[in-house]
Amino acid sequence: MDEIFKALFLIVNLPYTILLGFTMMYWTTIILGFIDVEAFDVDTETDVEIELNADIDGGLFKQILLFFNIGEIPIMVLFNIFTIFLWFFGLTANHYLNASNSIFISVIILVPNFLVSAMFTKYCSIPFKKLFKALNSGTEHEEVIGQIGVVTSLKITEEYGQIELLTGESGVVKLNVVCDEGDEFNKGDEVIVYSTKDNKDDLFIVTKSDINRIGD
Repeated sequence: MDEIFKALFLIVNLPYTILLGFTMMYWTTIILGFIDVEAFDVDTETDVEIELNADIDGGLFKQILLFFNIGEIPIMVLFNIFTIFLWFFGLTANHYLNASNSIFISVIILVPNFLVSAMFTKYCSIPFKKLFKALNSGTEHEEVIGQIGVVTSLKITEEYGQIELLTGESGVVKLNVVCDEGDEFNKGDEVIVYSTKDNKDDLFIVTKSDINRIGD
């Protein structure tokens, strides 16, 4: 036990220990009710898309985010899972491969550690997808259709988008949405949900916030 405690505070392991401490503090504040699990959450369609060149398909960036379940699971939950793996693999690798506690070697170890931890996070977080999908759905399709929401993603196109409903007994409800061909909405626009997309349970179609559109 003493050896483990000493290893935690070695210079090569200290960054991992600090991250682990942050994770423990985060969950402590959640348990005590000071913050919500989604307090630091981000939308799948982040403003990073602004930086993409016009020739680059922003959908590729979105697919990378979705591959790691970002947007389906709160970002801080994923970060905490990632941190635990990063800490475990980092301490283990430094113990067996870096007996001299070389900072240079620890930096080299960090690269494969980061990649391996990311992959473990991706697959170990899969069970959480259904949990957070159920928590965020909050309403039946019949209750969602006809409700007005605000665009929270950078934009809504025929391929992707996200909104938050303005009403709903379950509080804020996030929905993945698309729009019709020729329409496009920007962050902050008000839209109305008028249909599901291809009978999918978790994808809706939105249009301008105009009640007359429903039923067309």
